[in-house]
Amino acid sequence: MLLRKHIMPRLNQCNWFLKTRNEKVFKIDLVCWESGTCSGNLISRAVVTNEEECHESCRNQSGCTWFTYDEADLECVLLANCLEVDYEDCVTCLSSQKSCGERKGVLTLLF
Repeated sequence: MLLRKHIMPRLNQCNWFLKTRNEKVFKIDLVCWESGTCSGNLISRAVVTNEEECHESCRNQSGCTWFTYDEADLECVLLANCLEVDYEDCVTCLSSQKSCGERKGVLTLLF
């Protein structure tokens, strides 16, 4: 299996192309640790200590595919989807997909 990564210059969006032995190619689009608030179907809200704890909460929550973490009030918002990221609504917010790796370090796909 061959995994290729193409990083988009403006956004923290990565296009991953997964090539299997039978030459099928799958495209996986990820938006990772983008500044702004994600709008989508709310699963839950909670107060957490940091963005890693928010990310972990999303990974452990059934149905969660996106989360927004607000550094100002330590709020973690878990979402079933993200219809739009508002870049101006919250300057202290970070939004990311559950499948992204940790914010600090190497991007890792989590399936």
